[in-house]
Amino acid sequence: MKITPVFKNPDQHTIPIWLIEDVEIPNSVTQALNEPNSWSPYSKIFKDEEYAKGHNDRLLHRNSKFLSDKLNNAYGLDKSIIKHLSKQKDYNYNATWPWEGVEPYLDKIGISYGMVKDGVNYRQLPHVDNFFVFGTVLLNLKDNHPDSGRVYYDYRDWILKGKATRVYKGPYKKGTGLLHINTPCNLHEGWNEGDFDRYVAFGNICLI
Repeated sequence: MKITPVFKNPDQHTIPIWLIEDVEIPNSVTQALNEPNSWSPYSKIFKDEEYAKGHNDRLLHRNSKFLSDKLNNAYGLDKSIIKHLSKQKDYNYNATWPWEGVEPYLDKIGISYGMVKDGVNYRQLPHVDNFFVFGTVLLNLKDNHPDSGRVYYDYRDWILKGKATRVYKGPYKKGTGLLHINTPCNLHEGWNEGDFDRYVAFGNICLI
C-alpha cells in the first residue's frame, strides 16, 4: 500500500489529504458486494431526519462489521494507516487540533469500515464533518464510474463568494482511496453521477 500527500506545499488553509493506492481488496469482500439481499437503507441509522435525507440513495451492507474485519485482517490495513498518521510529517495537526499529543491517542485506536453502495442519483451537499471525527478513510471496493467519487472545494470561495471551486477530485479505481484529516477548511462531498452503483468502504477515525 502506498500513501502520498495530495498537496505538496501545505499552509494553514490546505486540506490534509493523502492518496491511497495499491490496497488489496479481499475476494470475500468483493463477492459480498454482489449479494442482492444484504443491503439496507443507510438513512435508517440516523435519528436526525434532515441529515438522513442526504443519504436516501445510499445503502449499507448488513455484514459490514464482518467485512471490515476481513479488510483489516487480510493486510493489516487499519494498522498501516494509523502508523502512517502517527509518523507523517506532511501536515501539522496542531493547526486544527491545538493540543499536543494527538499521536499517542492514534496508537490506541482502530478503524472500522462501513461497506456502502451509492446509487446513480446519490449526492451529498458540500459539508465539513463534525469534530467528533478526527479523520476519514475512503476506499474503492470496485472500479467505480469516473463520474463518481469524493470532491474537495476551496472553503474560502464557498464562504466569501458562494462559489464551489473544486480543488481536488479523488480516485475511483478499485484498491485506491483517500485519507483526510477533519479541519474547518475540509469542505467536501461524495457523489455518483455515473450510470452504475458506486461501492466504497469508509471509516471514521475518532480519538475518543
